[in-house]
Amino acid sequence: MRTLKMVFTLDNDKTSTFSLSTPKTGLTLAEVMEVSEAMLAKEAIVVGGSPIAELKDCYIQEVNRIELA
Repeated sequence: MRTLKMVFTLDNDKTSTFSLSTPKTGLTLAEVMEVSEAMLAKEAIVVGGSPIAELKDCYIQEVNRIELA
């Protein structure tokens, strides 16, 4: 399973991670940056009263399940 992780710094200097399951194949950093800039400009996300301030990190996490015999 693949999950896009976007780590944002909040206005209160804390961080918050957003997870989006099944990101599209071939997703680029430029695409993530474009979306995050729109989110910031619109103050679209507020966590505990603090809006997101900047994208600190982003990556795709891949987890595999292995059945036991």
